[in-house]
Amino acid sequence: MNTSTATARTIALSLIRRGLEHVVIAPGSRSAPLTYAFAELADAGLVNTHVRIDERDAAFFALGLAKGLRRTAVADASVRAFGGAAAAGVRGAEPSAVAGGVSGSTSPQTPGLVAVLTTSGTAVANLHPAVLEASYSQLPLLILSADRPERLRRTGANQTIDRQSHVLGDVRLRFDAPAEPDEASLTASVHAAVAAAVGSEGAGAGMNAPYAMSSGLRGLSTPGPVQFNVQFDGELTPKPEDMPWRPEVGEANRLEHRPHVHAGFAQALEMLSRPGTVLLAGSDCDFGAHRAGELAVAFGVPVFAEPSSPLFHLSVPGHPGVLDDDLAESITGVVRTGRITQYRQDQRLLANLPTAEIQTDLDWAPADEYGSYLASAGLTGQTPDADAKRWGRTAASESHIQRAAGVRETLLGRTTGVIAGQPTVTSEVRSQHREAAAQWHEVPPTPAEPPAGVSAVAAIVGAAAENAAEHGTVAQIFLASSNAGRYASALAGNEALGRVQMSASRGLAGIDGLIATAAGMALTGPVSKQCPLRLIIGDVAALHDVGGLLREGGSENLPALQIFVLNDDGGAIFGGLEHGAGHLRRHFARYFATRHGRNFRALAEAYGWPYQQVAAEDLLAAAKAGSAGLFEVPLV
Repeated sequence: MNTSTATARTIALSLIRRGLEHVVIAPGSRSAPLTYAFAELADAGLVNTHVRIDERDAAFFALGLAKGLRRTAVADASVRAFGGAAAAGVRGAEPSAVAGGVSGSTSPQTPGLVAVLTTSGTAVANLHPAVLEASYSQLPLLILSADRPERLRRTGANQTIDRQSHVLGDVRLRFDAPAEPDEASLTASVHAAVAAAVGSEGAGAGMNAPYAMSSGLRGLSTPGPVQFNVQFDGELTPKPEDMPWRPEVGEANRLEHRPHVHAGFAQALEMLSRPGTVLLAGSDCDFGAHRAGELAVAFGVPVFAEPSSPLFHLSVPGHPGVLDDDLAESITGVVRTGRITQYRQDQRLLANLPTAEIQTDLDWAPADEYGSYLASAGLTGQTPDADAKRWGRTAASESHIQRAAGVRETLLGRTTGVIAGQPTVTSEVRSQHREAAAQWHEVPPTPAEPPAGVSAVAAIVGAAAENAAEHGTVAQIFLASSNAGRYASALAGNEALGRVQMSASRGLAGIDGLIATAAGMALTGPVSKQCPLRLIIGDVAALHDVGGLLREGGSENLPALQIFVLNDDGGAIFGGLEHGAGHLRRHFARYFATRHGRNFRALAEAYGWPYQQVAAEDLLAAAKAGSAGLFEVPLV
């Protein structure tokens, strides 16, 4: 067996033993040894392989696979905690007999790992946008980059970057395996790479692994991308006598992400008890936010949430407008959770007031640690059982936070059962928060988006909720960056949110790779052909990732995905920003609006997607049907 084949097989098998489930392969010659290794393992049913010809979309597709796996893990934890009706987080579902509920011993299980494989040179650089999104979204992603041998670096050799292992910024850890590695050192380095990607305890020791180069910019305490660069020299294909390859996997050593509760959690609990505090909730990075939801209910604190937060159904409607009002001066402190990126008003709030944080991955922390913090704050005791779990749907059905706070206080005033580890807060604290929020009752939401976009999103969300109710689950909606999230923000208080979970790529909130990301999520997320993932995306973002529509020819069916393109013919979002001011109008159309005058029929058909242009009055029926395809919604 030649060295390249032996090296590739050691890496591939070591990854399988440590929880690798999916590999996205971008074709290339230098990476062929690993391609053949994974192809053989796929033939043996040991890993799922996917092929994408464009490296940028390959990476975003892998990112989507990782997002979907994490969302499924969170949904499975809900099932274990509350039974089938609560699958994927249905608000209002009855809890099962599992003691502790989500606060107890049913933290999500760490999902399988996803890798993306590329050849050398600029192929690696094309992964960078997705790597950055994975880093800031705390998503585990293993980058397997094939490289020329050390002897060809700094010689001007073809497709050779002198420091390829340093091309990708913001990785948790980077490795550079030589062309003739020691097997034990190679196996140890693979283990360290997976530990760093998953964010498992002891991941910091990976910096001392044999082939580790350096840590990235964001540390090793949270999951994220890791680059494993491998030099290949000599023969790049296995010999005939080495095929087929059917190895024994042996004992698995799957690594878990089980974070400690951050010390700052005590400060957050203390701040939640103060009048004038609000809870600011952003994207949960697909970790789930059950415990943050319990705290929001227990304290009755006003919630300002982005649509991609699981707490959005509790949010003050039109909260950016509230923050623009003089009444916002009564806010004295902010507890934040999740990645907060969507509204400038939220950023001003964080910059000008005392803040505390509930860590984004709190649901994944050990139950005993979480319970200890609650006990230290005097928050344990009797809490409602079935009624406590109805808070989501009840609150979402009310039109304003004042009424929602009253509903929550009523629910929490009942002690129909005991669920260990859930927080209990005095009615005095909840009353103080309700009184502080009451002043916002007369502040009308001020929508900044065209009514057509809001109506379209409302129809899609409503149809998705009806579809989910018919199948006893929760609808999954993926919001593209730009206007889609802003349209969705107008739905705060909508009753349909009890059956809908919205998510987004808010790590860096770029508009690139969103179709490819959604396609990956549709394969591994908690969706089905009957209740598919719905991507709501603008025309500019869709044009930016047309390549995401491409699938493997002849072997890959359409994913369980509906793509709704809200076509307003250009970058309409800039019109609602300072760039739409009158004195800048003569430059707006060309440099910001970028009108293209195109529809998506020919593109959809060229890439093999069913296409339908949907008028506003027909949107509800099209979305409810659940058939995969690209649905274009003209807004102008």
